[in-house]
Amino acid sequence: MLAGGGGDAVRRYWLVALVLVLVVGLAGSCSEGDGDTDTETESWQPCERSVGAVPHATGAKNVVLRIDQRGGLPPPAFMPDSLPYLTLYGDGRLMGIDETTADRLVPGLAERRLTNMEVRKLLHDAEAACLLERDAVLDLPETYDVPGIAFEVNIGTDSHRTFAIGLGWSVMDPNVPDDQKEQRAALIDFMNDGLALLEGATPIPKVRLGVFFSKADVPPTPSDSPQVTWPLDQSLADFGQASPEAYPEVHCAVATGRDAKALLAVVEGMPSGQLPYWRDGKSLYQLELRPMLPDERDCAPLVA
Repeated sequence: MLAGGGGDAVRRYWLVALVLVLVVGLAGSCSEGDGDTDTETESWQPCERSVGAVPHATGAKNVVLRIDQRGGLPPPAFMPDSLPYLTLYGDGRLMGIDETTADRLVPGLAERRLTNMEVRKLLHDAEAACLLERDAVLDLPETYDVPGIAFEVNIGTDSHRTFAIGLGWSVMDPNVPDDQKEQRAALIDFMNDGLALLEGATPIPKVRLGVFFSKADVPPTPSDSPQVTWPLDQSLADFGQASPEAYPEVHCAVATGRDAKALLAVVEGMPSGQLPYWRDGKSLYQLELRPMLPDERDCAPLVA
């Protein structure tokens, strides 16, 4: 299931990754060195599984586990953070991308409620993959602008993040250090097992949409991108709020109810590779829509 893809704009995890590389180096393993001067690298070993349930918050908006792609080459235009591959919430809901809409301009979400035993096994598997021990970065020497997979786990009062650059990209295999190969294989197995739990997931309505937009230059003539009309009464010029940091020219807002339905109706059936220009009065905008996850209160963190 795990495969390489195009890189998103460099985001928070990329900056965190660069810092963590200096702190934890390339090992990212479960055990500390034994202090010997032996230069041979010890093979990675699975971490110990705990007994019984793994303590975690149980709220419907509490993120217990999240797996998504971060980093890579910036795209030619701003793009919001993509939808995570997988999110486990405290109430047992496992949420990911609805595969039947993955090729749409606005993909949907699907969810499945796991049993207590399934949640317990998933978290014990995360333990065995060493995701609950510490923060770690699995870097690739002499590799640049390659996206990675970020694993976030929130257990009890502890939060840990593991970032594996180039994970699952077969073209990156020659760059993988020997001491990372077993751990990377364990992370791929863990991710694929988690995604397998989403089989048969139920699509859920897009009730909250993140709306990300900026003023556009006049498109080339002829343009491969269609032009559509902004359907809401409120002008885009007065819609949303400006981003405070990385992309000050980008505004974002959250649309719900009839507004969300009106926006979705405009782009219904459009493929993911054809981003339209939106016309509001005499102005053109580049605009992207993205379903908001239960834990995402507003759109601003998806722009930073």
